[in-house]
Amino acid sequence: MVSRFLWLFFRFDGRIGREVYWLANFGLVALLVLILQPAVDPQTSEVAFQSGALGTMALIVGMISSIAIGVKRLHDFNAPGFFAAVLLIPILSIFATIAFGVVRGTHGRNRFGEAANLPPR
Repeated sequence: MVSRFLWLFFRFDGRIGREVYWLANFGLVALLVLILQPAVDPQTSEVAFQSGALGTMALIVGMISSIAIGVKRLHDFNAPGFFAAVLLIPILSIFATIAFGVVRGTHGRNRFGEAANLPPR
């Protein structure tokens, strides 16, 4: 169980389907919200984060995990993982996240693995 969790969020090999992609992204965002504790100032409408050094570390780990999830999703529709770098560009990342999540994966084996949602052997 732990090895699959580590594979999903921290390794850049293999493939994941659309369902796992969306669940992993929503789970990652939920975890970051819990750690960062965002608060909106009612007077200025600015968002501030309450977590300090832990929050900075969480953001870095979250970015790495987001890229790892994106690479595996790209692999599922037989695209090279380096396209996941677009997830680091603020506005484009929103459109890329949606696009990665709606494109249908390759049916059966492709050059990145046997099937989606299974760690490579």
